[in-house]
Amino acid sequence: MRKPPRFIINLLSWLLGLANSSPPGARRWEFYQIKAKLLQRFGSGNEQSLFGLRPEMDLQHIRKPCFNCDGTGIYRDFDKEPCRKCSGTGTFDEFWVFLERWHLGSRVFHIPLERVREKPERAVTIEGLIRHESAGRSAKEARLWLYLLFDRDLFRWEMMHGMVTMGFAWHPLISIQQEISRVRAAARVCHRGLFEQQKCWHCEKIKRMWHYTRNYAICKQCCREVYGAGNAEEVPF
Repeated sequence: MRKPPRFIINLLSWLLGLANSSPPGARRWEFYQIKAKLLQRFGSGNEQSLFGLRPEMDLQHIRKPCFNCDGTGIYRDFDKEPCRKCSGTGTFDEFWVFLERWHLGSRVFHIPLERVREKPERAVTIEGLIRHESAGRSAKEARLWLYLLFDRDLFRWEMMHGMVTMGFAWHPLISIQQEISRVRAAARVCHRGLFEQQKCWHCEKIKRMWHYTRNYAICKQCCREVYGAGNAEEVPF
């Protein structure tokens, strides 16, 4: 496969770095599939390797302290009672993850391969979770561009049904998503209209009334009879 120009590699590295700083909440697994596909296609195993060689391996160790005893293993300080949640170990969960290390441009990315509960023989290279500095709205904008380039179906779903970031933004795809959301909201109102068939609470007949008066709707005729004649009966709330 022909190697892309260097500026394309740097652009993809920049977009993936922004998007990876704040992964999506919905359909996150599909985002990681795009990340793996992009790295396997355009990434390299290490900085000195030729384009497309297999990556090096990292071993990540993750230990989650027990939330019941705050990782101390002792539930009560005054009587030194062992924590029943972690059996006095102070560890709620512990595992090791094998990671593929990929270089894309000037950035380093990882793809998880396997999670094990028993400690492997090789040395741990990454301790704890990998923290990324959040890029704010730029992370979502970069993610939308990756969807547009590598998964059009996911891009259409995100633009039509994804969570909309409100407020003014200098990001073109986010701005387009905001406008699509406004058009869809206006289309729903036009399709349903301001009036719909509802049951009048007074005469109990089905009539066309304003749709925002659900559960306490009253037709015009009953409204004149009840309120126009000075009747003390009130609309139930």
